[in-house]
Amino acid sequence: MKFKALALVGALLAAPVVAQPIYINIGADYGGNANYVGDTNKTGWLDELQFNYNSWSKVFDSNGNMTIDAGDVITSSGGLLGSGFNNFAGLYGNNSISSFLPQQFGAFGPSNNGYKNGWELSFGFNNLTGVIDGFGGVNWVSGTISFYATTNVGACAAANNINCFTRLFDMNVTNGGNIPSATILNGYLSNFNTSQSINGVIAGDIFNTMFGGSNQSFRAIHDTLALTGQQQNFQFLVDQNVAALPAVTGYDPVTKTFTLARALHDGSLAFNVPEPTSIAILGLGLLGLGLSRRKQA
Repeated sequence: MKFKALALVGALLAAPVVAQPIYINIGADYGGNANYVGDTNKTGWLDELQFNYNSWSKVFDSNGNMTIDAGDVITSSGGLLGSGFNNFAGLYGNNSISSFLPQQFGAFGPSNNGYKNGWELSFGFNNLTGVIDGFGGVNWVSGTISFYATTNVGACAAANNINCFTRLFDMNVTNGGNIPSATILNGYLSNFNTSQSINGVIAGDIFNTMFGGSNQSFRAIHDTLALTGQQQNFQFLVDQNVAALPAVTGYDPVTKTFTLARALHDGSLAFNVPEPTSIAILGLGLLGLGLSRRKQA
């Protein structure tokens, strides 16, 4: 177990941590400065999104020894979909994208288009799964983090209802774990929402970045990558604070499950997409493989 944990740490540290600049088109002008992308309905170029959220977790006692130790499976929910999130008005402030990096300071920095002044972003998950390692940390292996936006936070809070949020896309977790001073989650984007819109913008098109020499929505880039089977290379990286597992609040001997106390997290989220040149290289490789097979036939 020790060597596996060390190998995971090495792999995560070796992974490229490059923030791809993005901008957000919320479809309306909520105020800001002159440093926007294209028009005043959009933010300026952003490197990272800062967040905070609550999580609630349970741990399956795999060997039945009534102790949380290596090999036990942890399942966590959090953000807007957290199993303990039953008070929107009281807890929403701790379950959202809190700010952008770089930040707007007066007339300086990229425009945030009046973020938190009429519109906000958040996320939620209910199936984040991992395995406790030999150091008391977690090797995350799967889960789906859904991303949301709203232009009516006040009404959501007054109604104590998260249903006024619109889902934008999903972030599929493939791996993650503890490294010095941080917990990392890696994965790819999928399941873009094309059936709803916000201020006239298709929900799945609100997030944008530069791709192939032009500004494109995350959804358009994902669909282009899917043509060559590279959609899973459109990735995200979550870098959040490291904390010990929350205190145990209960144990069910029938299901052999520990219930853990609520935990509060903060950190940052960045995105990365491969350059079109890498797509072309892959395409040539597939073409060559096809020609080789025909010659052998």
